[in-house]
Amino acid sequence: MISTTRRVADHPFATGMANRLMSNKVAVDQSYKQATTGSKSDTYTGLHTHIGHLLSLQQQWKFSNNYVDQNKEIKSKNQFFGTATENIHDTITDMINMLSQVGESNGVNNATEVQALQEMAWNSLGSMEMYINQSSVVGLNLGGTNTTDNPVKLDLGDSIKDFQRLYDGRNTTYPTTALGNTSSMAITSRNNGSWAEMKHDPNGLDSIIDTTGLGKFANFQSGQTIRLKGSGGNDKLYTIDHIGPKANSIFLKTEETVAENSATPVTFKSEDDELHEHAETYNGVSFSPKNNTVPLIGNPEDGVIHLPAPKDDDKTLRAGENLQFDNLNHKATAPMNFFTDSKGNPLSDGTTMTVNGQTITLSGVSADGKTATFSSSKSVADVNGPSLPHSLVVHEKSSFAEMHVGDIVNVSGSLNNNGNKAITGISPDGLTMTVEQKTLQDSGSPAHPYFNHVLTPSNPLTLFDNGSRNDSASAKPGTFLLDNGDPISDGTELTIDGQKLVVKSVSGDGSTITFADGYNVAPKTLGGGTVTSNRASITVESSGYYQGNNQEVTYHLSDTRNVTQSINATYAPFEKTIRALGIIAQGDLKHHPERLKNATYLLQSALDRSSVAGQKSPYGYEDPATIADAGYFSGFVSSSVKTNMSMLQDRGDALESEIEGITQVDQTKAAMEYKSLYQMQQASYAMIGKLQGMSLLKYMS
Repeated sequence: MISTTRRVADHPFATGMANRLMSNKVAVDQSYKQATTGSKSDTYTGLHTHIGHLLSLQQQWKFSNNYVDQNKEIKSKNQFFGTATENIHDTITDMINMLSQVGESNGVNNATEVQALQEMAWNSLGSMEMYINQSSVVGLNLGGTNTTDNPVKLDLGDSIKDFQRLYDGRNTTYPTTALGNTSSMAITSRNNGSWAEMKHDPNGLDSIIDTTGLGKFANFQSGQTIRLKGSGGNDKLYTIDHIGPKANSIFLKTEETVAENSATPVTFKSEDDELHEHAETYNGVSFSPKNNTVPLIGNPEDGVIHLPAPKDDDKTLRAGENLQFDNLNHKATAPMNFFTDSKGNPLSDGTTMTVNGQTITLSGVSADGKTATFSSSKSVADVNGPSLPHSLVVHEKSSFAEMHVGDIVNVSGSLNNNGNKAITGISPDGLTMTVEQKTLQDSGSPAHPYFNHVLTPSNPLTLFDNGSRNDSASAKPGTFLLDNGDPISDGTELTIDGQKLVVKSVSGDGSTITFADGYNVAPKTLGGGTVTSNRASITVESSGYYQGNNQEVTYHLSDTRNVTQSINATYAPFEKTIRALGIIAQGDLKHHPERLKNATYLLQSALDRSSVAGQKSPYGYEDPATIADAGYFSGFVSSSVKTNMSMLQDRGDALESEIEGITQVDQTKAAMEYKSLYQMQQASYAMIGKLQGMSLLKYMS
């Protein structure tokens, strides 16, 4: 009976004591955490009366911190933008000052000043590329939302010569409009029946024609530079002269040498790399395309300029004068000015001289024309004059020999060929010079002109299977000749009766084709259908310097204020500066001095719109924005960020204080409470231990 009573009494007693002990332990643990961390709770347990308000405060505090991060981003970006703007401002100012100096000294006629000006413009383009392509810690600054590619690519080359080979300033010019300078577009023709038909016109402008009549060239602009791809010999840069009616054609600035025979004096003038000018005037100069034909189809040949053979000059020694040869050292000595031309200039290297029937070649003449070095396999006897007055004959070389491949020669005085020509070759005797022609070949495959022949019963085509020999096809003479009389080119792919066959050779009269190895035909006679060559898949593209996009970036400075970054690398003052520098740096500036005035207008309008007030823009409407406007924007952003950062700091401090009021405790007070609760817990442990040693009967007694 006693044992049962103890068990009944001890069980609820032990349970109650355990619950009491656990409650005390929780209170002690919570008090310990508060005393050590300063927080009321590591979770929201126990804060249920404030939980809604606390969550709202924490959300506001999080938003405030996000706004701070946004402000830091736009601040960093704006600092780089401001630095770039200042540097571009200095570039514009320096270039305007340089242009002013050249204009005051009429430096366009001074080769040294022209070179210095163009090199400065080319170097400034490199600086512009660097300034605009700068990136801050948040990425590219002036590429819109683009974060991968530099926003500007100017294709400057490794030297100004590279740049001027791209933009020769004559037929291929730097874009003159903002849209032509920044826009990028491309149109690719279809392989089956290409819409891009290219036409060479020796009497006008070459053109690219949209045969679909769909106005595919509507987005291209006059003055824009385009590149052709996939067109074989036409693959290069061209400058658009104008767009044809309904945007179905593009007319290009092209040139070629036209056949003529000028009886009037014609002057040729070029400048070599050392800027020494060479100018010669000749009578009876003839101009002609190669073989004296205008190439209507196929790759246009270089134009050829022929000079009349120079007259030989007799060098006569007077009494008592000697012409002595030092054969050992290959040196000749004569009276003063003996080795000079009719103008008193030393004879050029390569000039030949006949002495007593033996020809020697001069390899160097002294400035006074008294001594010359020569090359000869045989000894030359000294000459004492005037016993042989006509034995000394100097065969002068044409001045073309003084020019260089790659030079630009200015032609004046001719009938139809005046202007600047790029030299592509000079004959050894200096009498013939070939020049580059900016012409199109007519439509065709990448390597061959287009060919189309209609078969009829009266003009059939017979295919031959020649067994082990190459198969062939035969028709009337002239069938396989192009419009200019040339046979179809070897390697041309023809489509005959639906079968594609490659030409190995064509007979001279154009009647027979032999097909290449591996191409077999079934013998038959075709009295209908066509024989055609494939047309090219041609791409017409215009690549502006801008590689980014036009999407604006909006930064949230606060819940009531935003800043939109709408400025990219196409911003008007940047674009006008790049365009002006390119117009100056391109080739042929000397013969187009008006470009200096036009470039000055662009630079001044980029710097200060008031400086061009009342002046007519050379290239049509220009965006009036200036570099100063960019500075105002940068200053506005800087001020906005500074104001918002101060406001956000105050707001964040207030929110943090209110949150701490709900979630934090006084650590000193919490430590005292913890000590009290801990002592109470220890006393509870002692009491429980004592009570557990007593039975119910003992407790009741």
